[in-house]
Amino acid sequence: MRSILSARVVRAFAVSRRPADRRTRTGAAGAVLAALVAPAVGLAQDDAPAALSVAAEGWRGGAYARPDTGAFSHCAVARDDLLQGVTLVFARTPAGGLRLGMIGAAAPESSPPWAARLTVDEDEPEAVAATAPDGDGFVLALPDDPALVDSLRLGLSVTVSLDDRSWTFPLRGTNAALGALERCVETAGGLSADRLAALAGSAAPDAATPPGDSAPSAGAPTAAPEEVGSMLSGPEGEIDRAGLTRLLAAAGFDGVAFARQSALPDNALELDHAWQLGNGVVGGLHQHARGDANEFLGFVDTYLDAVREVCPGDADVVLESAERLRERFGLARASVECRAPEGPAFIELFLALDDTNYSAFFHEGGSQGREAPAEATDRIEQVVRQMAGL
Repeated sequence: MRSILSARVVRAFAVSRRPADRRTRTGAAGAVLAALVAPAVGLAQDDAPAALSVAAEGWRGGAYARPDTGAFSHCAVARDDLLQGVTLVFARTPAGGLRLGMIGAAAPESSPPWAARLTVDEDEPEAVAATAPDGDGFVLALPDDPALVDSLRLGLSVTVSLDDRSWTFPLRGTNAALGALERCVETAGGLSADRLAALAGSAAPDAATPPGDSAPSAGAPTAAPEEVGSMLSGPEGEIDRAGLTRLLAAAGFDGVAFARQSALPDNALELDHAWQLGNGVVGGLHQHARGDANEFLGFVDTYLDAVREVCPGDADVVLESAERLRERFGLARASVECRAPEGPAFIELFLALDDTNYSAFFHEGGSQGREAPAEATDRIEQVVRQMAGL
């Protein structure tokens, strides 16, 4: 079976194979939170007040106590940005101070503190001081400014700039998460010293793990569709190789082989990236910038026409589902059987529209049949929906 991507793409995979990035940031998360506040153990036990455990629209965390005294230390929530390889952490102290931590963002080589800038949407940048723990990341002490907190709760995106680098994060779910942090601090502050000590003393051995991948949770978070945000964009707009590598790793793919950019076919698919999985399934991604209007359904139709065009035989195309979310975003699935003279190709597509891009992921299998490309595409869809809180 000849891939519809062309033989030169398939040959290119052999010289560019590398494992997907599977870094863990548990240790770094602990170091960052240690810089936010004192080292702590979780208070979100089964018999604790519900407000001490936070699971709000993709943000997870809760209340923490000082391990030496059992006194309340802080409340914190975290959310992973898989595409940039950074975990964003918000923490509030008993005095109400707000901290922002970035786990996985390399700190400058010079000695801290550093002058950083925090920009919400198109507001004027706020000058903030950044410090670093003994780990992978840094921390911003945010000014005591109710207007800034409101902007973080209600804005669309926040940009952190340090030296010549910047990171932009969609503010998905922050209204709920920062509100939950306030309730967490208020609830913990109202508990007696004996009650706090009892909760800290009953913490499980791993309860000191800060919020992140293993954060305490009150249940699976459910986000509103309007929180989709810029889930498939990179620092320069479209997702780059590093971001795509992290996305594929999050989907559970090992040994991913990427095609060289020079080997991508010049055809109607207009691919930005192509890869091959260990089972031989070939994948690809096309992206282009969105405008103000939601033309998602038109994008889906146009891209399915492109797949028909590159099929060297008859193509049976089935649009399985298409959702427009809050008139701004979109998600769709489609399947294609390309009946080429050399044998059939089975193609599964996942298409998405976020704040920044139209995106079309596809996986193609020949002798593998329908199941392998469908499973691969299911994994991509699952990760993207999880990132979007859907």
